[in-house]
Amino acid sequence: MWVKRRAVKHNAAKHCTWQSAYKPTDRVSGCFLVALCRKTGCRQGETVTFGGKNRATLPRFFHLFFSFFLACACQLAVAQATAVDVIPHQPSPEAYDLLRDSKGYLWVGHNLGISRYDGSQFINLHNPRQNSLSLSDLMEDKRGRIWCHNFGGQIFYVENLQLHLLTQYKSEEEYGFPRMIICGDELIATSAKGLFVYNTVTDQAKYYSVPKGTSSLTKVGNKIICYSNSWEWYCYEAGKPISKLKTDLYLPNQGSVLQNVSLNDTFYLTTNKTGHYYKLTLENNAVKLHSANKLSTFINTISVDFGQAWVHTWNFSFTTDGKDSVRGQNLSDLLSDAQGHRWMSSLKAGLCVQYNVPQARLLQSSLLNPKDYIRSMHTENNEVLWGMTSGKLYRFNGHSSLQYVLSVPKQAGAIENIASLGNGQLLIAASIGLYYYDGRKRSLNQVPIETTVKDISENEGKVYIATTAGIKFFPLENLHQTDRPFSWQQVYSDGARCRSIAFTGDSLIAVFNTGTYIIRRNNFQPLLYKHHPIYASRVRNIGGKIVIATFGQGVLVLENGTLRNLTEKEGLASNTVMDIKSNNGTTWLIYTDRFQQLNQAATSVEDYAFPYAKIDGINQFAYLNNCVYVSTTTGVFCMQITKPAAEIGRATYIDRILVNGKENNSGRELHHNENFLQFQVSTPYFSPYSHILYQYRIKNAPDSAWQRGASGQTAFTIAALEPGSYDFEVVATDESRRIVSSPAEYHFEILPPWYQRLVFKIGLGILVAGSAFYLVWLYYRRRLRKQRQEYEKLLVIQAERQRISSEIHDDVGAGLSAVRLLTELTRNKLPDTEARQEVGKIHASLSELSYKMREVIWSLNADNDNLENLLYYLRRQARQLFENSPIDLQITFPAQDIPDIVISGEKRRHIYLAVKEALHNSLKHSEATTCELSIRIEGRFLRITVVDDGKGFVPLKKETASNGLNNMKRRIQEMNGQLEIWSQEKTVVAFRIPLTEKHA
Repeated sequence: MWVKRRAVKHNAAKHCTWQSAYKPTDRVSGCFLVALCRKTGCRQGETVTFGGKNRATLPRFFHLFFSFFLACACQLAVAQATAVDVIPHQPSPEAYDLLRDSKGYLWVGHNLGISRYDGSQFINLHNPRQNSLSLSDLMEDKRGRIWCHNFGGQIFYVENLQLHLLTQYKSEEEYGFPRMIICGDELIATSAKGLFVYNTVTDQAKYYSVPKGTSSLTKVGNKIICYSNSWEWYCYEAGKPISKLKTDLYLPNQGSVLQNVSLNDTFYLTTNKTGHYYKLTLENNAVKLHSANKLSTFINTISVDFGQAWVHTWNFSFTTDGKDSVRGQNLSDLLSDAQGHRWMSSLKAGLCVQYNVPQARLLQSSLLNPKDYIRSMHTENNEVLWGMTSGKLYRFNGHSSLQYVLSVPKQAGAIENIASLGNGQLLIAASIGLYYYDGRKRSLNQVPIETTVKDISENEGKVYIATTAGIKFFPLENLHQTDRPFSWQQVYSDGARCRSIAFTGDSLIAVFNTGTYIIRRNNFQPLLYKHHPIYASRVRNIGGKIVIATFGQGVLVLENGTLRNLTEKEGLASNTVMDIKSNNGTTWLIYTDRFQQLNQAATSVEDYAFPYAKIDGINQFAYLNNCVYVSTTTGVFCMQITKPAAEIGRATYIDRILVNGKENNSGRELHHNENFLQFQVSTPYFSPYSHILYQYRIKNAPDSAWQRGASGQTAFTIAALEPGSYDFEVVATDESRRIVSSPAEYHFEILPPWYQRLVFKIGLGILVAGSAFYLVWLYYRRRLRKQRQEYEKLLVIQAERQRISSEIHDDVGAGLSAVRLLTELTRNKLPDTEARQEVGKIHASLSELSYKMREVIWSLNADNDNLENLLYYLRRQARQLFENSPIDLQITFPAQDIPDIVISGEKRRHIYLAVKEALHNSLKHSEATTCELSIRIEGRFLRITVVDDGKGFVPLKKETASNGLNNMKRRIQEMNGQLEIWSQEKTVVAFRIPLTEKHA
C-alpha cells in the first residue's frame, strides 16, 4: 500500500467540475465553457481550476461580448453529471485499500477498520484486541477469508463476518507494520526477523530468517520478491530455501517501497524521496530495471486493474500507458468489477465509484430565468413544449436549440396544461383561463371560459374540459368562428372538482374528488373496484383501453367492461401513480421520484434502466426520440432509454442467523422452543439505478407463499414455527421486482419435544409392549401356577376319591354284599311269617343301598371322568331302570365317535342324577307305554332328551313342582346348562349342557 498514513496530506487545492463551474446563475455561456475546457486539454470528468474561485476571470470585453451573445441566442448547454460519485453513509472518508471477493462483495480498508459493502449498506468489523484501528492490504485466500493488517503490526482475517487476530504473528516483536501477499495456500508477510509464512490450509506458521529483516514484497508468478532492510533483494518460493537475488539497481537507502502488485512479469517500486517509481523485472535470479519514471508529487500506491497499472498520487491517478486518468481524488487503490464499474479508495473522500452506465444529463439554458420553472410538458411533432410558471411557452427539439413560442397574459399565471388539436393547434390551460393557439397563424386567443382547467379531451368534434367546477364542453368549430358569440354547455355541475377525463366509445370516464364515474347519455354511475370507490389522479384512453392511475391501488385497466389491476406485485415501482403520459405509442407511469413504461398490452411494465439516483422528485415528464426528459427542482434531466446490461452471475447470501435473539449455536437441528428465527441476508448488487428488495418464503410451512420485504429490509423474522423440517429461501429483486440473484437456501429442522420424538415414541412403544408382555407373562405364569395348584389339588382329590371309592367298594361294598347274602339266607330259612317279610324288606333295602353305593363308587372313581364313560353309564343305567317295566324304552345313542372330553366327577353325578330323575318320573308317574331317551352331541354341547307319551303335567304351576324337578333345575343351573320341559301330546324334558374343552 502506501508508506505512512501520516505522510499523506489532503490536497487543499479547490477544484470544480464542468457542472460546478457552470451554474444557471453564471453569465458565461455553456458552449464557451466546453470550448475552454477543450482548449486547456481538460477531458470530460476531470477538474478545472479557475484561479482561487469556481468561475473564470475573463477580460471585460469577453464579458460584454458573451452578454450580448446570450441576449440574442437561444442555446442549450448540456452539463455532464459528476464523473466520480462518493458513496454515501460510509464509515470513513479516508480509505486505504479495496478488495472484491469471490462472492462479489466490496471490502474497504480505512482508518476506522474494515467494512464490507454490498451496494446498499456497510458492515463494519472490529476486534477488541486491535492496537490500531486502521486496516489495509486486503486480500482473500482460497477458503474465502479476508486478510488485512493494521499499522500497529497486527495481522487479522475475516471469517463469518467476524474479525480475528492471527496470534502466530508476533506483532509485539516487530518495529513496524507488515506488508503481505498471498501465494497459493500461503500468506507471506514481512518481518524484522525475515519472512513470516502462514499456511492458510493447515494453519501452520513459520519464520524464515533474512539479515536485518524485510520491509516490502511482491509476487511474480509463484515467486515472492522481497526487499530487505539492508537494501538487498531476496526470493522465496514454497518448498525452497530463501535465495538472494542479484541487482545492479541503485536505490536511495530510505523511502523505497516495493508495491505488492505485479503485471505479467513486471513489478513496481516507489521512492518518494526522489519522486520516482520504477518498473522492474526478474531475469535469471536478478532484478532488472525496466524503466524509471520521475514525478513531482507524492506517490500513494500503485495498483493493477484489468491489465492496467495505475499510479496513484496526491493530485491524480493515471495508467502507466497514459490512456486513462482520474484527477483530484487522492486515490490509494482502484479496481473494476464485472459490470465495468470503477471503484476507488480515496484518502479524502473514502469509497468512490465511476458507474459504467449512461448518466443523466442536466439540461441548462441561458435563455431561462433561474427563478422560472417548468410547470407542464407536452410532446408535439417531434418537439417537447415546455410550459413555464412565468406563463411562457418554449419549444425544444431534443438537440441544442430551445425556442421561445409565446406568453400568456401575466394575470393568467402559469401554463398548467397543454393539449394538441392537430395541425399546429393547441389548447393552453393557464392557472386562470383557457387559450387557443393556432401555430399556422401564430395567433393566441382566449377562450371565454373563466375557470381553472385541469384536463382536456376531444371527442367527435367537441372539446371537453375538466374544471374545478365540473365538466364542460363546446364544439370545436367555435374556436374558429369569431363572428358570433362563443357557446358552451355544462355536462356535470354540482361544484365537484374534476381532475381528469377520457372517452371510451360513447362513455366519458371522469375522475372527481369523490371517486371515478362513468357518464353515458346523462347517466352518471360510479366506477367501483371490489365494491370500493376508485380515487384516481389521471385517466387516459390508451389503444382503446382505459388506464386509470390511482393513489393507492396502482393502475386499473378497463377493457371490454372488465377492470383488472396492476400493482407492485406486477412490477410497479409503487401503488401510488401520479400521472400517465402517452406519446408515439408509448405509455409512461409517473411516480413521485421515478417512472416506468407500460407495455402495449397494459399488463406489465417494460424493463428499462434509469439513473433514478440523480433525480430528486419529478415535476414534469416528456418522451421524445428514445429519450425521456424529466423536470425536477434541480433542472431538466435527459436520459436515454436503454435496456439493462445482461446480469452477471450473483447470489444472495445468508450472513447471520439468530435463534431467539442469539447467535445460532445449535446447527441445523433446533429444539422445539427455538422457533423464533431471524435471517440476515445480503446481495452484492451495485447499481446507480435502484436498490434491491427481497422476496422470501419458508418451504413446507403452512403458508409457503413468497413474502416481499420492505425497502431496505435485510433481516427477516420467522416466528412460532411448529416442529418439522423447513427450508428458508430468499432471493433479491430490483425495484421492478425483477429477480437479480440466485436464491439463498437454508435447511433446518425444529425438533419436536422429547415426548413427541420418534425415538421416544419407539422407546415408549417398546416399554409399553414390554410391560404388556411382562403383565401377560405374569398373568399366565400366575394362571399356570394356579392351574398347576388346581391340578395338583385335583390330583389329590382324585386320589382321595379313588381311595374312598376303593375302600367303599372293597370294605363297605363287600360288607353290604355279605349282609345282603346273610339276609337272603336268613329269609329263605324262615317260614312265611311276618318275620320273613321283615327280613325280605331288609334284603330289599340292602339291595337298594348296594345299588346306590355302586353309583357313588362310580361317581367317585376318577377313571370314569370322561364323556364316553358317562354316556355308556347312562345308557346301561336306563336299561336297568326300565328292565322290569311295561314301558317300552327306546334309546338314541351317538353313532359317531364320542369325543375324548374330561368331565369332573361332580358334573358327571349332576348329569346322571338329573337324567335319572327324568327317567324315574316317566317310569313312575307318566303311565306311558313308550319312553324315548335321546343323547346327541351338538358341537360344544351335550343334548339329552326324555320323551314319553304319558298323561303329562303342567310344569309352570308351582303346585305341580316337586323336589325332583327342583333338583333337576338346580343341578342343570350349576352346570350353566338349560332345562326345557313342555307337555302337550307328549311330555318332553330336554337338557342342554355345555361340555368342557379340556381334553384328557
